[in-house]
Amino acid sequence: MRKEKTPDNRNDILFFTGLFLVMAVALTMSLSGVGLILGLAISFWHFLIAVAAGGALLFFFAKDKQAIIKRWAVIAGCLILIACIALAAFTFDYSYDGNAYHKEAIGALHEGWNPVYSELDSIYSDSYPKGSWFFAAALYGLTGSIESGKSINLIMIAACFLLVFFLLSKKSGKSILPLIIAALVSVTPVALQQAFSYYVDGLLASCLYITIFSLAAITMGGKSPSYHKSWFMLLFGSVLIAANIKFTGLAYCGLFCLAFYVYWIIGMKKPDLKKGIMRLSAFFLVLVVFSTCVVGYSSYVKNTAQHGHPFYPVMGKGSVDFITENQPSSFANKSGLRKLVISTFSYVDNAYSADPAKDRQPKFKIPFTVNTRELEAMAGYDTRISGFGPFFGGCLLLGILLFGLAFPAIRKLYAEKRKLFITLALI
Repeated sequence: MRKEKTPDNRNDILFFTGLFLVMAVALTMSLSGVGLILGLAISFWHFLIAVAAGGALLFFFAKDKQAIIKRWAVIAGCLILIACIALAAFTFDYSYDGNAYHKEAIGALHEGWNPVYSELDSIYSDSYPKGSWFFAAALYGLTGSIESGKSINLIMIAACFLLVFFLLSKKSGKSILPLIIAALVSVTPVALQQAFSYYVDGLLASCLYITIFSLAAITMGGKSPSYHKSWFMLLFGSVLIAANIKFTGLAYCGLFCLAFYVYWIIGMKKPDLKKGIMRLSAFFLVLVVFSTCVVGYSSYVKNTAQHGHPFYPVMGKGSVDFITENQPSSFANKSGLRKLVISTFSYVDNAYSADPAKDRQPKFKIPFTVNTRELEAMAGYDTRISGFGPFFGGCLLLGILLFGLAFPAIRKLYAEKRKLFITLALI
């Protein structure tokens, strides 16, 4: 008989610390969104209450033997929060977008602006998802520094690292390789470039990875009901954050959740089918409604009511074209797929047509090579061409090749390991 491995309590601390960090951010956004609907301005209390509630939620699902683990996880999580907030507060966001409208909205929220009932007459501040601004405004009230709010990037990078490392080390029984993969997944070129700015692309990537790994962990399962509840709580928090920092966050997370939702239903046994579908449907319905109609009321609901589309100004009547001037003029008549291929396998550059001096034609490069101009371009916050870094094109080709070579062996793996491998391949 095969002997089951004893759970490593030290690994469990990684999971609960990551979960605590995600819930601290998600609850700050949630309390802010609900408060605004009730006419309450955002204050530092939203953050402090969210941190306390996040810790309480961990213990709600705790067994007796997990209480000490979760206590240490909350302590570790609070130390990470303090470190991230301090790092962000003592660095300045020099990005154009950060100073053009992100800080404007954060400052207005700090001063009492309620986007549910009033506007700033700015298409960005009034219409875009405001979750990261809610979090930043609460921290602004706590620290007195408008820069402290961009700590959300560092917090979610840390959470992503801890959660990915936990899942991979727990399932593989190893430490070194999961540590390397977790670092590569969490500290991507985009996340690293934007870590000390109010840009949200790297933040969205962190949320998306946490969402995917949560779905994978639920799929691979565990005998303890608290195991599933904890991962579903993490899934709820990560999707809520993603939906309220960028319109595409709702779309990307929605696609992955839909795929796993169908997969879970197909895998259900007939006696549990009806009950399972009802439970899953109720979970995702509450998640979508709460994320968009409560926390995201000032964006999704107001955009629909005032402009006829929840994703205004990106879509709908009177939508604004933000893409054309933010890409090279040579991309004007090319399909999305062709632009993706050119951008992925070209030199890293920040070329765009709005500035004639930077309207450069993307040039293909030999994979795994890098030059000084690429390094200069990566010093910015939002490289438009080959934005995933100078080695991504080569890594993509190598990954496809290795996956093809390994596919016969993958088919022979145990079902659980095969699911984990395919999840990593998707990422």
